[in-house]
Amino acid sequence: MKQSNTRFATRLGVIFIFFLTEFTSFAAVTYVQIKPKSGENLFMLFRKYAIEPNSCNINHFKEINRIKNLEKILIGVTYNLPILKY
Repeated sequence: MKQSNTRFATRLGVIFIFFLTEFTSFAAVTYVQIKPKSGENLFMLFRKYAIEPNSCNINHFKEINRIKNLEKILIGVTYNLPILKY
């Protein structure tokens, strides 16, 4: 009976570790952060970081920064670029 409980606890521990490692990898999504300087616009920043200025990247930039209008990008404010950091 004791051996059965030990096997069960070992299997439960292995399953727990598996789920822990699988779900924590999705939890922490971080992006490269930038602060635009005077004279810089989104397309200049995309070029500087080798990001293709296509509609998908532009829409992702707006989504992750919760902005609707690209004209509202402010100098000195921190923005996330659509580049994931690992």
